[in-house]
Amino acid sequence: MRKYCDLFKRARQKYEQITEIIMASEKSAPIRLLAFIPYFFGCSGDAINERQFIMTLSSYVEFVYCLSFVSVRKMFSQRQYFNALVASNVRTIPLPFLKLPVPLVYFEMLVYSIPVAVISVVLKLFQRINVVYVRESLLACGFTFIKPILKPLMVLKFPSFEGEVETYQIRRPIFKHVIEAFFVIVDKCAIRSSDLVVTHTQLMAQEIRLRYGIDRTPFTVCPPGISLRKIARIARKASKPLNEVRVGFIGSLTWWQGLNVLVEAMSILQKENPNFVLWIVGDGPERPKIRQLIRQLNVNVVMTGYLSHEKALEHLATFHVLVLPRKRVPSVNLNVPLKILEAIALGIPTVVTKHKWVDTLFSEGEGIATVDPNPRDVAKKVLALTSNLTTGTKLGERGKPLVERFDYEKTCENFATTISRIMNNRMQKP
Repeated sequence: MRKYCDLFKRARQKYEQITEIIMASEKSAPIRLLAFIPYFFGCSGDAINERQFIMTLSSYVEFVYCLSFVSVRKMFSQRQYFNALVASNVRTIPLPFLKLPVPLVYFEMLVYSIPVAVISVVLKLFQRINVVYVRESLLACGFTFIKPILKPLMVLKFPSFEGEVETYQIRRPIFKHVIEAFFVIVDKCAIRSSDLVVTHTQLMAQEIRLRYGIDRTPFTVCPPGISLRKIARIARKASKPLNEVRVGFIGSLTWWQGLNVLVEAMSILQKENPNFVLWIVGDGPERPKIRQLIRQLNVNVVMTGYLSHEKALEHLATFHVLVLPRKRVPSVNLNVPLKILEAIALGIPTVVTKHKWVDTLFSEGEGIATVDPNPRDVAKKVLALTSNLTTGTKLGERGKPLVERFDYEKTCENFATTISRIMNNRMQKP
């Protein structure tokens, strides 16, 4: 028995020595990041934002390992494409993912978080990484088990309250309450195990603190960013059509986007002026319902499906107005969409539901016109902006200077500085 106790003590001492060496190296070492992002390769706004964030951040860190989910078919057919997306010091590692029904997909994400956490242990022991960045609470659960052992610097990206998003249309209260309770436990566990929580807005950070009673975990804001160089390049070659009034939507076709409201508003507008044309850039689960509504109301529409970010921006630059009549769901209410920042940067007037983030980031008339998410109010506002194009142009131009603060370069520089400060503070603690 004494023999085993001695072996255990020696193993413990050896582990503590390795940990001390690793912790000491972090003080002066540049940032080496493991990023676990569920949708890095996709066409959704979340994927585009994370991809551009990592690509810009790569200029401020030494190396990035980026793990993300892909379908099995794409994993084998587009392997070279994955690393072509990123900078030379970013290594992407695609993880095969099955599109399972809810709630099995939650279980799949939880299961994946464990081997990825083990990978992070190995990489940290060999000093290949010193920071772990995870988007979504579900994917962070596996790291909560290794944190007491290896103490990695854990950064959690908290973009939304998934429990509310997933249960909004569930009619049976028992299922709704069970899923919400599950996500509350997952969120609290992930947040309290993190050294830093990243949110899109200060409003979201405040709401998390209020809901979950989080006092000790520090927060930082990394809003969806824009590449001003890319925007300038798109703007130089863009021109608006003269034979139609182009009202546009960009985004995933999901229930909370309020696209049905826009289609009904366009039905009203096209009765006033047949030159109005609705452009829908994107795809998603609500596509069949939207198509059916379009046929019922006989709306003149162009649906492009999923496009690359570059192509979507080229279409956006041709819109006379961008319209996003999103529902007032808490997570949507607290986060500014990437496409709105890009529209304002391009000088495109934007009609959007009056969310909380609007009041804190912009004022009425600074690139944005707010509406209630109902067809008549949307139609009225769009008509006002397009009947006098000078009014719409002035609205768009007034917002341009405001979006410069959302440039990815500033966001990534602040993020890297915050991480370095936390690393140094950890070393100073006894």
